[in-house]
Amino acid sequence: MPKPAVVYLLLVIAFVILLSFSRTPHASQKRQHGRRLAHHHASFDPLVDKLERRAEERGLLDTDTFQEMLHAFFHDQNRSEVPEIGVFEEYFGEEGRFNVTERLMSLFPLLDRYPQDGKISFQELEFWNRKQALDRLIYSTNRQMKLHDKDRDGAVTLEEFLSYLPKEEIDWDNKDHGKPGWWKVQFLNADKDASGSLDSEEFREFLHPEDSRNPAIQLWLQQEKLREMDQNGDGKLSFMEFHDRLNDMYLGFASSETDVADDSRHHQDYAERKFGELDVNKDGFLTADELKPIIHHLQPGEFSYATHFTKYLMREADDDKDGKLTLKEMLDHYQAFYSAVIEEDPFDDYDDDDYNMHDELR
Repeated sequence: MPKPAVVYLLLVIAFVILLSFSRTPHASQKRQHGRRLAHHHASFDPLVDKLERRAEERGLLDTDTFQEMLHAFFHDQNRSEVPEIGVFEEYFGEEGRFNVTERLMSLFPLLDRYPQDGKISFQELEFWNRKQALDRLIYSTNRQMKLHDKDRDGAVTLEEFLSYLPKEEIDWDNKDHGKPGWWKVQFLNADKDASGSLDSEEFREFLHPEDSRNPAIQLWLQQEKLREMDQNGDGKLSFMEFHDRLNDMYLGFASSETDVADDSRHHQDYAERKFGELDVNKDGFLTADELKPIIHHLQPGEFSYATHFTKYLMREADDDKDGKLTLKEMLDHYQAFYSAVIEEDPFDDYDDDDYNMHDELR
């Protein structure tokens, strides 16, 4: 058993600082769908999510305010006069320390369940990470529901969702990205029962279309992605248009996961092979429907990131490469489990045939 690994308060503060740059309630409406980030926040430990939520609820994710509190906490010699950062103190004791060894030992049996054999399989780890992803989606949706459900009837109408816009600015015929008509199309896709309002599940799929299994939303997302990638506006993707978009994604992780000297040739070969696989009718172009097999790469959601995070953890911690993690391996690589961000890998083929995604949480 390795020595207890202690992660200090600063690590958790780093989580919160990173989240201080997360989108605001209406940021998802302002940013362009499909704009991938170089990194994505991922949490293995639900305690970290709990800390982040409490920090957000207490207003600590306001960058300026939180930075002032941190400065006072670390630089004021008289700690009695320092503003209380209560969101941390409950979990980190008098010295502000978090014992990772004890934490991982307590979490291990919660993951080791199917079967309970003293090891964590890819499927068990993925199931766990996808459960955390679902919890984040539900939490985010509930917060947005409270914000937009003006009459508190448990559902959100399109008018309620766009209530921040003056009525004279609402043009339902304007279907440009982010405009009222654009939101209306997506709203109708999400309104499965055609009730004119979205319940919590429908609203979650409306806010997070990349994590939806609604066929109408999935097709809409594929069409939006094609429109974004379609440089000449002909309604389909040539190989070069596909290649250019793939290149943006590929360069984001090349330096950390590939031999940079071989990047160009490897990328070209991969792009040609992938394009050929997707071009079902072999006409030399890709349609929105043909993008379906890779839409979770082009527009990843929380569930896609959960699976990717699982692959990352297995690569980092599975020392004997048996496809399972022991408690010792997890303790030896605790930093990986408490990393705030992970690199994106657009087409990570980490034994996808052996490690299939689970649908129980979707």
